[in-house]
Amino acid sequence: MFIEERITALERRVQILEAREPKRQTPQAGELSLSVIVDAVCKDFVISLSALMGKRRDAKIVKPRHIAMWLARNLTNRSTSSIGGFFFRDHATILNACQSVENLRDTNPDYRAETDTWLQRFQPNGSEHVNRKS
Repeated sequence: MFIEERITALERRVQILEAREPKRQTPQAGELSLSVIVDAVCKDFVISLSALMGKRRDAKIVKPRHIAMWLARNLTNRSTSSIGGFFFRDHATILNACQSVENLRDTNPDYRAETDTWLQRFQPNGSEHVNRKS
């Protein structure tokens, strides 16, 4: 019961934050939203939104969370503070996640291929494409 209440509260916080998203940093017309990125990552990794946004740090959760943060940083014009606010974290956590992904991309060809596939998904011929500012 306690866990369900916490999940419900976290989901409510996410909904409130999503509603505020345009007010914090107005996306350009057609810009890829953080919600689209997070939803795609959750769906692909088969994890819940509350798990991705939560505090757990096991590898099953950290990998998709880091990828979502890295995608947000690379595919939107949002600041690390804005991205951090969306993920309920500070800007330094976003920088750390992005650096971790970049380090893995540099040292692990399979990880690079996986993250390149994510980038391609959001390109004009990808399934999650939204016309975003170049």
